[in-house]
Amino acid sequence: FLMLFPTEISRLLFGGANCGDVCVATISDPLRFYALAIWAAFMGYLLNRMLSALHRPRDIMVATVITVVITIALDLVLLGPMGIAGLALATAIGIVVNALITAAMLRRHMPDLQMMAVGVQQVRLLAAGAVAAAAAFGATQLLDLSPTTAGRAAIVLTLGAVVGALVYLAAARV
Repeated sequence: FLMLFPTEISRLLFGGANCGDVCVATISDPLRFYALAIWAAFMGYLLNRMLSALHRPRDIMVATVITVVITIALDLVLLGPMGIAGLALATAIGIVVNALITAAMLRRHMPDLQMMAVGVQQVRLLAAGAVAAAAAFGATQLLDLSPTTAGRAAIVLTLGAVVGALVYLAAARV
């Protein structure tokens, strides 16, 4: 949702008298990158808690240190050419890297854990999300409303949310 409608969300939440078009554009670009990281953040948190339950704080610390170093390096590289959006992209990449490192560590400590089954389930959910996103985006394009006001942004977001949720629920059951 954040990936599809960052302008509308920015306009609705921040687009008052103190945040004009430039402000909305500045906010909406980083939202796209943060949207990419949401799934990995939830998975990483779950995997982190699993390592914690296994009494593996050292693994958690190692994954965190590696992630921080990578994120800071990417911040330095991406800030110049991309501005604030570069910081958001660096953060998103760091979150994905952390989830991958944590998954690898968990696999090492729990070789019987059926990571393939978890992966297949997550791919199914992501596919359902992609179908829902396409439907939500398509439905909002039929309105042909430019989100230049909070009211228009609210209409676009509401339609996108309703269509997206209904299609997601249907697709996730398949």
